[in-house]
Amino acid sequence: MTTAAHGMGAALPPYECTVLDEWIDYNGHMSEAFYVLVFGYATDAAMEALGMDATYRKDTGASLYTVEAHVRYLAETGAGAPLTVTTTIAGSAAKKLHLAHEMYSHPVVDQASAVSMRRGAPYSTTAPVVDQASASERVETRAETGTLIATEELLALHVDSTTGRTSGFPQTIEANIDSFTQQAVHTPPPDWVGRSVSL
Repeated sequence: MTTAAHGMGAALPPYECTVLDEWIDYNGHMSEAFYVLVFGYATDAAMEALGMDATYRKDTGASLYTVEAHVRYLAETGAGAPLTVTTTIAGSAAKKLHLAHEMYSHPVVDQASAVSMRRGAPYSTTAPVVDQASASERVETRAETGTLIATEELLALHVDSTTGRTSGFPQTIEANIDSFTQQAVHTPPPDWVGRSVSL
């Protein structure tokens, strides 16, 4: 398995959802807990893109467990706002995956659209895109038209749920991780990856 070194990153298909009314706090903006919820759904989408979906978890008894996460809250957003989370593989090892999420908020076109979106499902994953060049262009377009409102960096371990112990990624999953990493070998991970909390 390829270990992504500093200066290497691999973009996964983006995750999209819409801010629901019940996610709004007493300040009139999306509550911090729901930023984490959306990032959790983005991690689920990344797992699916890499082959670790519900069928995989049922058949193997293995899954990713987040053991460390660092969230930055950069801007506010409100009810009905469309969100896009882009995800980069910042690094990987035999039993570990290092992900970097960036959350973008987009303006609501009109009130009718906002109501329509809020009535929809609270979350949904983007269908896999075969043409990775097109996928990259779509991610760049979303980033350009949206406002970066939060980031999350996380470390996840591949765990055998039956024993509660870490286990190596199967070759098929390693190959999937490697394929995304190799496609973007010259793409740097976000410059905020690896920062620590300090005064």
